[in-house]
Amino acid sequence: MNILNSSPYVHTLAKKYHGLRCAQCTVSKPKLSRCAGCKLQYYCSKDCQKSAWKWHKEECKMLKSEKSIPDDITMFLGRILLRIESEFGDGEEPSAKLDTLIHVLQLESHYDRLDPSQQEDLGIFLMKFTRYWKKPIPRGVLGSRKLLDLVAAIKNNQFAICDEEASNCDIGSALYLDQSLLNHSCKPNAFPVFNGTNLIIKALEKIAPGEEIKIAYTDTKAVTADRREYLNSIYRFICACPGCTNGHEADSKKLEDNKGNVMKPSTPLWQSAETMISDMEEFKTKKEWTLMNEAAKGWLARKMFPEENIYWIRLQEYAFDAGIETQDWSLCLSTGASLIISYKELYGSMHPTLGLHLMKFAKILLHIEKPNEAEEYFRRAFGIISLFYEPDSTVRKHLLELIMEAYELAQVQEDKAAEEQKKKDRPVGPDGKPKLKNLFAELKANGQI
Repeated sequence: MNILNSSPYVHTLAKKYHGLRCAQCTVSKPKLSRCAGCKLQYYCSKDCQKSAWKWHKEECKMLKSEKSIPDDITMFLGRILLRIESEFGDGEEPSAKLDTLIHVLQLESHYDRLDPSQQEDLGIFLMKFTRYWKKPIPRGVLGSRKLLDLVAAIKNNQFAICDEEASNCDIGSALYLDQSLLNHSCKPNAFPVFNGTNLIIKALEKIAPGEEIKIAYTDTKAVTADRREYLNSIYRFICACPGCTNGHEADSKKLEDNKGNVMKPSTPLWQSAETMISDMEEFKTKKEWTLMNEAAKGWLARKMFPEENIYWIRLQEYAFDAGIETQDWSLCLSTGASLIISYKELYGSMHPTLGLHLMKFAKILLHIEKPNEAEEYFRRAFGIISLFYEPDSTVRKHLLELIMEAYELAQVQEDKAAEEQKKKDRPVGPDGKPKLKNLFAELKANGQI
């Protein structure tokens, strides 16, 4: 069920994707058209360029003066100020009724919860930002503290734009005002999915009238201590949701060693696990896929942890990614199959994370020409994905195409196998040629002559 479906208040494409993806819809295309003004923004169509022009018009002048794309947060803040200027004018409240539940200056900043070094970093950023921003600051945020609050609010409430298969979550950043009202829970009852740059909040379970809608701000499969550390470092709160306060038993299971004992940070096994994950993350960041593949296989061969251990699950995720990048399909199949079981246990049998993984696993089966198995997993994936993604979404359309592709390949293989069997069943003489007498009898029996 859709709870919210919104286009972004403001969004920006990550700097590293400029020239590779459309600055408006973020779609990746081989041929993009460059803005004739700044020559720094690229679009996939005239429609996208026209849609972007409302806010890019003023930005274009600044980029032309800058002669290069500034960092992501500078672009992001600049676009928000352009919207504030348009909506607030010379006032401190919007000049017209908005179609959102709140306006941008009502976002929580939690600036006072930042430690001194974080506050200092924001101040340094604003000093640099003024070199890019060539216009007067809108009255609604005039004053250093108001600007600091706005930047802190942006950092607290922005979403990372993901592709629809959630395999890439660094495409850009976006602000969704209504979705920013949703609080966090490590046991959420709703889940965000992207359809292009639109963010849709979907129910994970039946939500009673009056029940608060909550999403997860972090990876819920992590143990409580890691989730809390992440949430406090980014959002400045200590999570006290039921998943954290009642999570001791689940955490113990995620940290068990092969002997059934709970791992402790002081033990050599824990330290080895931390080293393992650190190495995998470094390889992934540097895209050193061959080294990552070899290292992952080495760690997997040691069988240091049981299947339910969180370090083992994370190692399998890294190994699965490395297998895809290096086309090591046997590694993909072994780790991918294990992850299906783990995700079902961690997230539930109808969670989009499981659905997307099933789709990815099925793609590998199709690639190595196992269409019957691929079709089975594609259909299982569709049973989940169809609950969360709109009929016009790219991922859902692509999945239907893959199901048909698997079916057609299976038919080709079956026809080929039948033909081969027919040849084997046909009697031949010593010279390898069909025995004519039997061949004529067969044709006559089949009514072909």
